[in-house]
Formats: sequence, structure tokens, C-alpha cells
Amino acid sequence: MNKRERRQLEVARLLLEEGARLVRSGETERGARQLLEGLAQLERTGRADERAQLGRWVEPRLLAPSEVFTAGWPPGLSQDDHPQVDCDDKGREGGCWLKVGVAPDGDVHVSMMDWEHIKTEPDTMPYPFPTIRVRTLAGGGRNLRTRQALLWLMLAMKLDRQDHEAGRR
Repeated sequence: MNKRERRQLEVARLLLEEGARLVRSGETERGARQLLEGLAQLERTGRADERAQLGRWVEPRLLAPSEVFTAGWPPGLSQDDHPQVDCDDKGREGGCWLKVGVAPDGDVHVSMMDWEHIKTEPDTMPYPFPTIRVRTLAGGGRNLRTRQALLWLMLAMKLDRQDHEAGRR
């Protein structure tokens, strides 16, 4: 590898590193521009082996834990919220839905039902989906990032429901 190629790779690495840092800090637009510029710089090097090595380096940095996985309540969400989302294609009759809620002990519960023909075939039964619980650290807490992501899902479901009720969707 000549001096010019080494310089191109170093510039690409710096651009990718800065882009990943910006994305992790929430500046996604600026970060995406930096990442694209870094990828273009990498492409100009013409060295597939170096591109692959740098690609393996930058991917984990983009997927680093962010505020979404940091323990805490998402803004606008309360423990009294128990949002339900109806299935887009089969939920019009109220028989197909997903529900997420938080119990008084802080455990997050997820439940769903699939009963496509709830009104047209009332003698049928819903397809049974079990309710699962994702516990807090005090209750076992083996899946803390999943629990936190479910809280963010609750907020998204609540906001979608508000949009729907206001006629925005």
C-alpha cells in the first residue's frame, strides 16, 4: 500500500469514527452525512480487504447502546398507560391486537390476541398467545434492554393511538 492509499484509509476511518459518534449522540443527520462521506472515501481506495476490515470496525460502533436502552421512563409515558395497537390488516373487528403495560412492581407485560373472525364466527376461539413478563432488576431482570425497549414501544403505541383518534392516520 502506498502513502496516498494509507492517507485515504486514515481519512475514511476518521470520517466513519466521527459519523458513528454523531449517530450515537443523536445527531443522526450529521452523522449519516459523515458516514456516507467516509464510505465514499473508502470506495476511492479501491482496496477491498481494507474496506472490509474498516466495515467490521465501524458497525459495532453504530449499534452501541444509546439512550433508548438506558434505564428510565421515556418522556410522555406513565405507568397508567396500557396502550393497545390493533393489527393493521385483521384488527378492524377488535380481535387482533398487541398490548403492552407496566404492572405496579415495574414489570412490563406484553400480550396479544389473534382472532380474525371474532364477529363473523362467534363460536370460534382466539388463537392463544401467552402473556409474557419482562421483569425489573429487582425481580430477576435478565432482559433489561428488552424491558427498556418495550417502554419505548409503549410510548410509540400511545402516540399512534392519539394520532388515530385525532384523525391524523
